[in-house]
Amino acid sequence: GLHYLLRQLGCIDEPVPALASPPFRRTEDAEEAHLQAHHPAPHDGLYSPDAELGAVVEENQIMGWVWPPGEGQATAIRAEQAGTVVLRRYQRSVRQGDALFTLALI
Repeated sequence: GLHYLLRQLGCIDEPVPALASPPFRRTEDAEEAHLQAHHPAPHDGLYSPDAELGAVVEENQIMGWVWPPGEGQATAIRAEQAGTVVLRRYQRSVRQGDALFTLALI
């Protein structure tokens, strides 16, 4: 890093400190390794969010709605798991698959 660069440029004479190994932990549990839940638009339409950025939501809580073009009933966007809203779409028009919410899981 910076110490190595300064030593190579002749700015310092002290030895470069050894880098500490970052903590490492391996898991085979797929649920433990999945840290986010993504909530895409189920179809094209107009999006109306209910959950705010940073809000803590419970599993199955309604976070927003997608209204289909023309006539029809809105589709509720429900939290797949409990978590904190770390991404919330602001643009109202959506296409199927567009990101609406991402939760950091609790």
